[in-house]
Amino acid sequence: MARHYRRRTGRRRPFGLAAVAPWWLWLLLVVPAYLLFSHLAAMQLDAPSPGRLPVVDILVKAMSIALQSVIPGSLLLCSIFSAIYRRRDADHSSQPRSDHSRHDSQQTRPQDSPSSAGHPSCPVCDREMVLRSSRGKGASKPFWGCEQYPSCRGTRQV
Repeated sequence: MARHYRRRTGRRRPFGLAAVAPWWLWLLLVVPAYLLFSHLAAMQLDAPSPGRLPVVDILVKAMSIALQSVIPGSLLLCSIFSAIYRRRDADHSSQPRSDHSRHDSQQTRPQDSPSSAGHPSCPVCDREMVLRSSRGKGASKPFWGCEQYPSCRGTRQV
């Protein structure tokens, strides 16, 4: 089963491992991988000596023929996905995030004080919170959740 790597946002990323290394590193690995497997695929098989089966030699040659384009192609895809993910992450990090960039002194009302409707304010974005109930382990436990969920995941205990 293919492993999908997740970021803090919880989104799944195919080829998520590609974001671990920069795109140029994956691109640098394409040429040596191709040269290695093409060299192994071009090797001449020795005549089998009596009592020795050339099974290992045949398997290495067959796998090299198959992998001389698969491995460099996969590395090229990793390079492409790495460039896409890094550009997307850079675009997201350059946008101002008003919900996390506030300081406590800039908030208009204290976090623990309820608003006019008797609901507390969100500790992350300072919006009104909604009474919710949890699912899974410890189900039906009430808690306060931000009205902007899923874009804001601020919570408070009841």
